[in-house]
Amino acid sequence: MKGFVSSNSADAPHGPDFDQCMFERVLNTCEPALRPQLLRQIIVDLEQIAARLGGTSLERQVKAAHELKGLAATIGANLLAKEAARFCALAPESAASVRSALALGLSREITSLSKRLQGHLEPFGPTQAPK
Repeated sequence: MKGFVSSNSADAPHGPDFDQCMFERVLNTCEPALRPQLLRQIIVDLEQIAARLGGTSLERQVKAAHELKGLAATIGANLLAKEAARFCALAPESAASVRSALALGLSREITSLSKRLQGHLEPFGPTQAPK
């Protein structure tokens, strides 16, 4: 997996809120030739979750946050997973404006992570949705 995700890069997804080892373990679950496709699918999934968080339906937002919690934890995005869990706990008792603000924060974090992950695909060619 060396060279696929550079932990030396300034925008590599790492730090106390990101478990680089966990992320690499996930990518190492498939053959090296399939890793770009797996990474693309993760990015697509994150973007779809962000879109669902932007809605006004409480049920849909909570389901999206729950999905985000699982995906983020799986790839080692620990802080994002904790924030998604926080949303799931607070949203049902919060006013729509509060839910909207919380969802916006999650969406921004998703966008930031997606961009960092996308940067690691450049050596493999244009990013396209998995088939």
